[in-house]
Amino acid sequence: MSNEITTEVLAKAINETKETVQSIEVDREIKLNINGSRKGYKLIHKSTSNDNNQLNAMAIAPVKADGTPDYDNVAVVYDGTNMGSLKGEVGKGGFLTAGQAYVGGLSGEYAAAEKFLAQTQVKVAQNNGTITDIAGFSQAGGYMMKMAAEHGQVNGFKTISFDDWGRNQFNTLTPNQQAWLLANPSMLARYQNDSFADNSGRDHSYGHVGAISGIGDHNTLSKYFDGDLLNLNRLADDGIFAPNMTIAQVEKAAKNWSKTHEDWYPFVSVSQRAKNRVEIYLETYGIYATEKFSKQLIKLNQLKRVLFSSGAAYQPMKKFTWIAKQP
Repeated sequence: MSNEITTEVLAKAINETKETVQSIEVDREIKLNINGSRKGYKLIHKSTSNDNNQLNAMAIAPVKADGTPDYDNVAVVYDGTNMGSLKGEVGKGGFLTAGQAYVGGLSGEYAAAEKFLAQTQVKVAQNNGTITDIAGFSQAGGYMMKMAAEHGQVNGFKTISFDDWGRNQFNTLTPNQQAWLLANPSMLARYQNDSFADNSGRDHSYGHVGAISGIGDHNTLSKYFDGDLLNLNRLADDGIFAPNMTIAQVEKAAKNWSKTHEDWYPFVSVSQRAKNRVEIYLETYGIYATEKFSKQLIKLNQLKRVLFSSGAAYQPMKKFTWIAKQP
């Protein structure tokens, strides 16, 4: 089985951080349901919120067939804002630093995130390994732009944000960092739900941005990933739009959304609501994907897994991005 860190792994690891980071011990193995099967990852470092710390984060390495961790593919994941006593979560709440991001500043949590990254780098270097992927959700997703431009630029890891929070985060970058991100947008993938996080004034321009419409929830989209690709049929089943959908997928998503949102337009028929939703898709995403293009995306993702598993063409394939363009 491939030890590659995919977007699916990152999304599910963030969810696991929320659930277990307080209780699990470093060097223990966690299990994630990846591509339909349970896969083990060794926890090599963690940060847990307490009275003086709001950061919850984990660094994980895939467990190889011989039971040892694969330090050549280490991921660092940052959970979203710690809610503290408001939601019964342990430790210091992160609302103050979320407020800093809301007004266009860099979240104060970023300093703790940088420190955690540096500590992880030391641990990984002791095992001659490599951090290949960094990801953050919500408030942490907001400062992933800074993380990519400041540290990804130097260390070469790929960065992903899930439903990022924060206004004008591009302005928190230095001119050099801004220029790098503009020249290397594929090094920062941003999945943006139509959730309350959009009210933080975030941009939709920098990096590779994928707008997810019709979900409403603030989450990592973990149930919809197959490797590095969103499962568009699964999204359509739940009435959700995403880039690169075919006309059949768009019409299905529009119809399913319309059935569950009658209270939004009580005097409009389901069929008319569905037609209106299709128009919204075209306004948001521009065009439908062809069936041929959709199949090519899936085949490319499958090829990427095969090449990674065999060890062939590793570096070129790591540059493959989920937001491929139609010719």
